[in-house]
Amino acid sequence: MITRSRNFGLGVSNSIKDAPSSSELARVPPGGRFRSRCGQPLRGSRRHQSPSCVGASSTQLSARTKGASRRATCSRVLSWPFHRPGKYYRGAVSRVPSKVLVTESSSRDGLQSLGAFVPTAAKVGLIENLASAGIRTFDAVSFVNPKAVPQMADGAEVIAGITNRGDVELGGLVPNMKGFEAALAAGVDTIGLLTAASDEFNERNINATVDEAMHRIRRILLEIPRGVSTRSYISTATHCPFEGEQDPDWVAHLAETLIEWGSDTVYLGETIGKATPFHIEALLDHVLEVVPADRVGIHLHDTYGQALANTTVALERGVARMDSSAGGLGGCPYAPGATGNIATEDLVYMLDGMGIETGIDLGGVANVANDFCSAHNLSYNSRAGRAWLASQDRE
Repeated sequence: MITRSRNFGLGVSNSIKDAPSSSELARVPPGGRFRSRCGQPLRGSRRHQSPSCVGASSTQLSARTKGASRRATCSRVLSWPFHRPGKYYRGAVSRVPSKVLVTESSSRDGLQSLGAFVPTAAKVGLIENLASAGIRTFDAVSFVNPKAVPQMADGAEVIAGITNRGDVELGGLVPNMKGFEAALAAGVDTIGLLTAASDEFNERNINATVDEAMHRIRRILLEIPRGVSTRSYISTATHCPFEGEQDPDWVAHLAETLIEWGSDTVYLGETIGKATPFHIEALLDHVLEVVPADRVGIHLHDTYGQALANTTVALERGVARMDSSAGGLGGCPYAPGATGNIATEDLVYMLDGMGIETGIDLGGVANVANDFCSAHNLSYNSRAGRAWLASQDRE
């Protein structure tokens, strides 16, 4: 297991107090389940921590199993242990938010991997049209090396092109101080700061180790002017395409550090879309012990079709900040095979059905995204959007 420094070279006074080091944890096969020094499974391990049977004797288990059989009706068979979501997820029902802040990332994360350059006017039109559909928060552009990501070379021009901003918030992702200065000059409302949980991904993505990226973020946070908000992204929060599964305790340490340093929020990036609800559950069980839920967001990719299920796990834990991408646009230039974020239309459809407010018009987003994809020869990847468009054709 990779052993990581926890003070980022800043001394004890700037590190998280009494956090266990990576060397204090040991991998347990199969599946990389973490155990403490005394050998007990750490929190978040569903396979080892069924709340109904931990510590129960064989006699107790037998009695409980008979009780379960008596409650079974007709041909319905209850397997042991039978899980009830309201009990299994801690406070599942009561903690689900009544409103979710959806941040649209199609113009940035959705386009950054494309080879053909999308004209600035088209990016501006995409943002403005999605704003007309009710979206108010955008991860709009990034201020990175144009040689590394040519699609993002016009970030300042995109921001300048949106003339009637009203209450729309435009964010710009920055990897370093140079990008930060460019973002401020462009007039963004939110600065997006970036690190990854894994060194190898970080080095390929922003040419810095995790320690170096954290140093950059801390320096930028000290320079944030009044009126500009910050969100810090932790990429590869569950899986790295190069290092594999990540330690949720390490991610929680990064998240707590970023909040203590002054970041308004921290977003957990499931960069390659490989996580299942089990992974998101374990991750959030660690992170939410050290960071309040109202300052945590999730950034889910849908490569393996798990994004909606993973979103439900986050909702059950009170997380109400979520990134999405209209039409499911996106990918990652440093994560081969990764597809786009969870489609905005799919997310809004599910949240609407759960009675959770977003302020976003599903049909409006579907029309905008479908038209944009058609105009630029891109795949339209929202299932809810396709269904809605088909229903309009029948009417």
